[in-house]
Amino acid sequence: MRLALAAAAVILLGGATRPPDVIQHYAGGGSSLSPDRNWTVWSPRTPNERLYATAWLRGPGVRKRRLYDFERLFEVTWPDDKRFVVVTDSVINSMAIKIFTLGARQKVRPDAIERDIERQMRRVRPDIQSVGIQRIAFGSSRTSLCARFSQAGLPQGRKEGSYIERVADFRLDFAHNDATRIRSCPGAMLE
Repeated sequence: MRLALAAAAVILLGGATRPPDVIQHYAGGGSSLSPDRNWTVWSPRTPNERLYATAWLRGPGVRKRRLYDFERLFEVTWPDDKRFVVVTDSVINSMAIKIFTLGARQKVRPDAIERDIERQMRRVRPDIQSVGIQRIAFGSSRTSLCARFSQAGLPQGRKEGSYIERVADFRLDFAHNDATRIRSCPGAMLE
């Protein structure tokens, strides 16, 4: 499963392929160093019986800032905008995207971009009553990070049966903390 999630979130930044750093609390924790080597997102080793672990940030002027608690694993992506770090949280069939500002305090809502995308996805195919599976794959659209979102769930009024899917691509705007629907996200491939 780890390889499938890593493959589903290949990052293309500035024309170079850079896979995200995968950090798993049940596999001994881990860390991800920013390309400029100033910032680190990390999680310590935790006992196997603990369900959640904590992701932390350290860098210039920040010894240890708590980011959030995660269940299984998360992937760290360092966008070209050096004020932010992107974390993709993965739990079985669902992925969530969180945006964190680098520094002593969080300056934006970590889930604001994902909430904006979810709102727009409901318009793509409103006949899904609840999302059971969400996958995210990143790419780059010349000047910024983009993402392909796939959501699947049961049709309205159904309690069982086959899932239907909706897929859309978005340019992620960290400065305005939102997403803009685009025709295609180059390099974003969902498997």
